[in-house]
Amino acid sequence: MSTTKIIRCFIALEMPIEIQIKLGDIIGQLKKTGADVKWVDPSNIHLTLKFLGEIPESAVLRAGLGLNTLKGKFKTIHSGLGGLGAFPSLDRPKVIWAGLSQGAEEIKEIYREVERLTADISEEEKGREFSPHLTLGRVRSNKNIQQLKEAIKKADIPKNDIRITRLALMKSTLTREGAIYSVLNEAELV
Repeated sequence: MSTTKIIRCFIALEMPIEIQIKLGDIIGQLKKTGADVKWVDPSNIHLTLKFLGEIPESAVLRAGLGLNTLKGKFKTIHSGLGGLGAFPSLDRPKVIWAGLSQGAEEIKEIYREVERLTADISEEEKGREFSPHLTLGRVRSNKNIQQLKEAIKKADIPKNDIRITRLALMKSTLTREGAIYSVLNEAELV
């Protein structure tokens, strides 16, 4: 009897390394507050379009094939870093994020196509309003929360140009040190 292999995965837009470095600098600024936040490793920062969850290997293959149909379908997204914020709000921060200054409509168009392609693969996050963002950290407690909120308001956001050129199906392996991501398939934006 064979066992079905289950893989935790998601579809995301990959961020260029220079933006990951800039966001690492911003995380460094925010860490100085001493707030109790699980910060994302800058090399793992990406823009999640669809979290597929833990799905069978056969569904991962279907997601990869679906991604193949998007190759060359969308143009490179030109954007920049926008402000910082928090979900659900800055008054009650649970997730710290960086926004993008432009390209939201293009990203939402890709998101809608990814939703269509994965409709029969995953029920995760269905019906949730999509808001393009880059997760920087998750708040674990209220320790030094006021200092964190002030630092978010005052953070120095560099005005860099971002060229988003790749859409990827990513595998997420959870470890004690944090998630390890690996690319399973990708589609270039033209």
